[in-house]
Amino acid sequence: MLTIKKSCIALLALMLTLPLAAQDAGKAYKDANKSFGQYDAGGKSDAPLLESARSNIEIALKDAEYQSDTRAWLLKGCIYQKMNNEDVKSTFIGGGVKYEGSGVVAYESLKMALETAEKKGDQAKALKYLAEVSGDNSSIGNHYINAQDYGKAFAPLNAVYEANTILEANGQPNLFNTDEDKMDHFYAVGQCAIYAGNNEEAKRIFTTLANQGSDDAKVYSRLFKLYIDEDEAKAIEYLEKGKSLDPNNLDLMYAEINYLIKKQEFEKLEGLLKRAVEQSPDNPSIYMALGNVYTNLAEDATQEGNAEQAAMHTEESRKYVEKVLA
Repeated sequence: MLTIKKSCIALLALMLTLPLAAQDAGKAYKDANKSFGQYDAGGKSDAPLLESARSNIEIALKDAEYQSDTRAWLLKGCIYQKMNNEDVKSTFIGGGVKYEGSGVVAYESLKMALETAEKKGDQAKALKYLAEVSGDNSSIGNHYINAQDYGKAFAPLNAVYEANTILEANGQPNLFNTDEDKMDHFYAVGQCAIYAGNNEEAKRIFTTLANQGSDDAKVYSRLFKLYIDEDEAKAIEYLEKGKSLDPNNLDLMYAEINYLIKKQEFEKLEGLLKRAVEQSPDNPSIYMALGNVYTNLAEDATQEGNAEQAAMHTEESRKYVEKVLA
């Protein structure tokens, strides 16, 4: 009998807990709405109200009911967008970023709002707010780029590109003036991914650009570098594609030079480095590389017993090294 009573008590406790959690979520949602409404109506920064709105909407969205509620996602998106906008205003006057990542959270929340929306009015709000948050994400991303903090620039700038894709798919105006501007932005996102050490994202971005028919040789140079250590054949394909678009592109030349140095293919290096000298005659590292190439060729000739060729390569090496030292 005692066991049954304990079981009944445990069951009763569970029955009481579930409605209480739902009540907590409902109260948190109302409090978030109230705090945000007061903040929005105030017309000036009020960090405690904004934090109250943020913490309460997070509590509400832990509940399954609110996870499928478009209004909750819209509210979260608006709250985090206000945080993001506070940072934009701060950076405009030389301040720092207080709510790091808030713009990306705003984007993701509004994306969820759009996915859960059944009413056209809610869909329209989500799309409108997505365009708004993208403007501020662009500003924050550019702030990080100007500060040479490229890793932090990746997430907000990538969110801008993804938001534009969603907006285009829903018949909304393009965030970029031209397709070229859009591709330039996406290229910059890929570069930021590399700086952030996120090579998988970088591969995805530059592969997308290549598949879209990019005629920018640098795209293929990036792909060559990203794949050379794991798929040499694929990397070489990208290298050759880039060279077919722009045979004299220095970025590609330097990538191939470094590759041939690792492979110790000195005869191929000789011709490539001479072409690089023609393209960049004031770069001392190219002359030094040529000097090293001729030193290696001299050693190979010596081992083969060809003293005349060894002496010729040694003399070439000396000339290029002297150009660096001059």
